Amino acid sequence: METTGDNCALAGFCSDTRETVRYARIKDFGQPVDQGVYERLAGLESAFSTRLGPVMRHGGRELAERTAYRKVLLVVTDGEPSDIDVDDPDYLLEDARFALRELAMAGIDVFCFSLGDNRNDYSGRIFGGKNVRKLADLSRLPGALLGLYGELKK
Repeated sequence: METTGDNCALAGFCSDTRETVRYARIKDFGQPVDQGVYERLAGLESAFSTRLGPVMRHGGRELAERTAYRKVLLVVTDGEPSDIDVDDPDYLLEDARFALRELAMAGIDVFCFSLGDNRNDYSGRIFGGKNVRKLADLSRLPGALLGLYGELKK
C-alpha cells in the first residue's frame, strides 16, 4: 500500500473484560515498514477475547485524525465477538454493529477478513455481507488484502 503512496497503520488487539482492551501498535501511520515492524508482527500471539466494538472505535478515532480521500478500517478476526465478562453473545455483536454505524457516520469504511472454519462466524451480521471476506486460513490473507485494495483503488 505504501509503495503506491497510501499511508497505513497496523495494530493488534485482544480484550480481557470491558476494563482491559489491549491495543498493540505494530506500525504507525508514516512509519516505514522496517525490521521492527516485522518483529512486532511476528511476535503477536493469540490471547484472551475479542471485543470488537471498542477496538473499532479506537481505530476510527485514529483514522478520523488523518487527512485522506478515503478512510478504511480493516478488521481481521475469527468472526466471533466474545469476552469473559459477557454471557450474551448478542450484546457484543450489537456493540460492534453500533461502532460500525458510528464509523460510517464519520465517513470511515470498514471491511472484515473473517478467518477460520466460520462455525461461529458473526461477521456477516456485524459488517454486512458485502464488507466481509471469509478466508479458510491465514495463508490466504495477503492475496485477499491485495484483492480488496485493488477494488478500493478503482
